[in-house]
Amino acid sequence: MPSLPSVLNYIKTGKFQAIAISSAKRSSAAPEIPTIAETYPDCVGEVWVAIFAPIGVNSEVVKKIQVAMDKTMSKAGGT
Repeated sequence: MPSLPSVLNYIKTGKFQAIAISSAKRSSAAPEIPTIAETYPDCVGEVWVAIFAPIGVNSEVVKKIQVAMDKTMSKAGGT
């Protein structure tokens, strides 16, 4: 699913039609686009994020990535 900033120009120029956004509130960048919850109140949107590495990657590299992701997600309120 694309992010709103990546498709906003296409929406504004009429190349895409936005049906709804998955955030809890309407976006200030496009307040005319309703949220999914406005139509489907019990709908919950979640984002799945994955990081991949080659088979056999060094365990110290994996640990560095885990520490960096933990730090990033805690700043974003993800943990």
